[in-house]
Amino acid sequence: MNILTTLEKERIKYLVLNESKSFTEAQKQAENEILDIFHISEGSTVTFEQMDICETGDDNAILLAISAILQGDNTEAELSELISKIIIDIQDDGTLDQTSSINEIKNNSINLDLDAIRTNLISRYNSLGLTITLPNFEDYVDSDGDGVINKNDPLPTTWVTKSPMLTARQQLVSLNVNDKIYAISGVVSGPGTILDVVEEYDPISDEWTTKTSIPNARYRASGTVVNGLIYIFGGSGAPTTVDVYNPSTDKWTTQPTSMPTSRSQLSVSAVNGKIYAIGGQPTLTIDEYIISSDLWSAKTATSTGREGFTTSVVDGKIYIIGGWSDLLSSTLDIVEGYDPVTDEIVTKSSMTTSRCGHTSSVVNGVIYVIGGWPGGGSTNYDDVEKYNPSTDSWDTKTSMPTARHYASSTVINDQIYVIGGEDAPDENLTLVEKYIPANDI
Repeated sequence: MNILTTLEKERIKYLVLNESKSFTEAQKQAENEILDIFHISEGSTVTFEQMDICETGDDNAILLAISAILQGDNTEAELSELISKIIIDIQDDGTLDQTSSINEIKNNSINLDLDAIRTNLISRYNSLGLTITLPNFEDYVDSDGDGVINKNDPLPTTWVTKSPMLTARQQLVSLNVNDKIYAISGVVSGPGTILDVVEEYDPISDEWTTKTSIPNARYRASGTVVNGLIYIFGGSGAPTTVDVYNPSTDKWTTQPTSMPTSRSQLSVSAVNGKIYAIGGQPTLTIDEYIISSDLWSAKTATSTGREGFTTSVVDGKIYIIGGWSDLLSSTLDIVEGYDPVTDEIVTKSSMTTSRCGHTSSVVNGVIYVIGGWPGGGSTNYDDVEKYNPSTDSWDTKTSMPTARHYASSTVINDQIYVIGGEDAPDENLTLVEKYIPANDI
């Protein structure tokens, strides 16, 4: 199916029957109107039915780009529904007005893995015994959502500001379940208000909604996701309590067994269905939690006591990054790799900048460490460091627009959302900034 000829059909009929356009006039107008929806203003040199995704040339690139954008992650039924909505919307005036369709096109464009699309298409045709040369469809996608296609965008955007949370806070937990972000608890510094607030973020609509509050208000906690459930551990206000949230029912429960050690500013990570609570005030230990039996067991101890650090998982290993040492009265650049299978810790290459109160997320097997501060004063970090576990090496990437510490970060579709935190004037933030690693070349 040629998606573009499908989109233009009803609009052409309307222009011929209701505005007395000739077929040629109606077709040209309808095609330009459709291209405008996708920010392609230069038009095409051929009609839509002459385009072929398996041939080189700008016109063919346009067909492939728009086809990929509309497909996104949609099923066949969802794709048909989106196409039908666009056809109905543009039939009378040639303009796409429906917000949900506009947002879906924008988000699909941002979330496309262009390299994977090219590779998969070539591989598919090769499997059929065909050798093809794909057009440069990447030029006609608006990868950063700024309303300018890549061809006309001098520098792809690496950071995009999204809709803010409803509640300003820092030292919160944020996690992704089914491509929605849940921002949980935190604190309003200054008045010292500990929060039980839970908000859900939908990246398609770019909107936040309030959900059921966590039963035990806390901050400096940590959390992880296992089998679609969110587990929140420890923190100031509930230092041994484990609360579990089911996003599908919007309900919380509290686990019968508490953590064996009271912890604040800890970090937890899940590997193979088991959860590992690491460090924090005042312990060096790693404790393993088995959900099915609701049992805890002590594992090895970290070599460096730390709090306000972060952990990320790559290939079954937990990387323990930075933080604050009470013993040394300083921030740390130390990175350790923990293997839950062997219960061993190995020292890795240090970060470029020692820091605490930072956040980290994993995209395509590499860890991005974002923000933080030196543990005192009014200085906050905006820098981003990228760690590749396979080479044990660090690189500096494009800085975050807003320097801050005690933010939280979450990944959706290989893009990192940095949420809340505290900035240099000691202001609690509702801010959400999205980082696009694929554009940070």
